[in-house]
Amino acid sequence: MHELCRLRQTAAGTRWSWRSSGVADAEAANIPARDEPHPYSRANYWEQRYVDRSDGHGDCKTFEWYAGFEILQPVLEASLKTSMRVLHVGSGNSKLPEDMWKFGFRNQVGSDISPSVVAHMTRRTIGMEGLEWLVFDCLASGLPGWPPQGELAPPSGSTFADGQFDAVIDKGTFDAFSCGGNELCKQLLTEARRLLRKGGVYILITPLSVCPLLQPPWAHANLWEPVVVTRVSNALQTVHVHVATKPDDFLYAWQL
Repeated sequence: MHELCRLRQTAAGTRWSWRSSGVADAEAANIPARDEPHPYSRANYWEQRYVDRSDGHGDCKTFEWYAGFEILQPVLEASLKTSMRVLHVGSGNSKLPEDMWKFGFRNQVGSDISPSVVAHMTRRTIGMEGLEWLVFDCLASGLPGWPPQGELAPPSGSTFADGQFDAVIDKGTFDAFSCGGNELCKQLLTEARRLLRKGGVYILITPLSVCPLLQPPWAHANLWEPVVVTRVSNALQTVHVHVATKPDDFLYAWQL
């Protein structure tokens, strides 16, 4: 069994690695075990983070954990059509949905577990028809700290039926969930696959060059077509874009 391990925060960003359960690799050997998951995997952490970073009007600056659209554009152009219906999971205050809208993607849903950041991004993108924002739990079975109560409670009906999207884009959300263990990551991938139509693509943007949970034997061969990984970088950072396609009926039946 392999788990994603957060090694350390450096000037270049967060360092990650896969390791066998119970066996730390050389770089991770000095990381103390913890009884509680890292807060990155908890819903209430993100809500409080955005509240703390907001101005007096509930707005906060945009922020990119990893690559922005200018780095990702060639891969996204090659993988998507502007007519596709796209869901961003855990998009936070990233400008990626906004920049994609400017490029021509006019059927997008930006979603996050934090009601505060969703409200902020909704105000920020007023007038961008075809880009909507939704408080959404991208783990079908629920994230720790979810759902929020009172005024922060999500609207009823804030879930989607099977096969509603042509693409699901994940920039950093998988990595955040990995801080809580493999099971959260598996739930995320299961929900992403459910939301995709047959032939739809899950696009994972991460520092990791390999994602075992998208590969056999962790992912059965009939769950995803072989994943295509592209390395993209600029002078400041390098990320990997994993494109996993949900098989159509013919391929699914053939692989069974």
